[in-house]
Amino acid sequence: MPTESATTREMLLASLSIQALRQNVHTSALHPLGFRVASASMRPLFNKDDTIQIVPARADDVRYGEIIAFDTPEGLLVHRLLHCEQQEGTIRLLQSGDGALQAGWLEAETVVGRVIALCPAHNKKQTILLHTPLARWGGYAIASVRYQLYLHKTLPVLSQCLRACSRLLRSLNRWYLYHYCVQADINT
Repeated sequence: MPTESATTREMLLASLSIQALRQNVHTSALHPLGFRVASASMRPLFNKDDTIQIVPARADDVRYGEIIAFDTPEGLLVHRLLHCEQQEGTIRLLQSGDGALQAGWLEAETVVGRVIALCPAHNKKQTILLHTPLARWGGYAIASVRYQLYLHKTLPVLSQCLRACSRLLRSLNRWYLYHYCVQADINT
């Protein structure tokens, strides 16, 4: 169990990293920042202790299906963007983790970046690229099904069918990414 000072140090570093993402979004420099995955909300794509690379982005720069970093009161939240809607002059984004069936709305101002790469904890010598055209297409397919699930969650038969489709798409997307969107570490 981490000590209180270690936890405080981690929270401070995370806060500084989020500030760096927010500041870099207004410049032309898109330097990725690395973050360690701390939860299973994006399983099966991200596992706990994997490292993800995030580049700064604003809400008007992101697309459905992309994995977005949000600044929330609980800290950095990294989930897939399912839908966007304008309501009463504000833009809201529907997001959900791939491993969770519950979706939630966040304000556009909370967007700080997009995830562009994944370095699995079990194999630090490879990087999974998440910004290739086919990786984006897979993310879009997952987001489309997940949004339909959100819309039709009260219809039991359709909801179960959409859940099964979502699980299948997540697994196929992960398999595809780990086999065809891999970049070997050039430093080895």
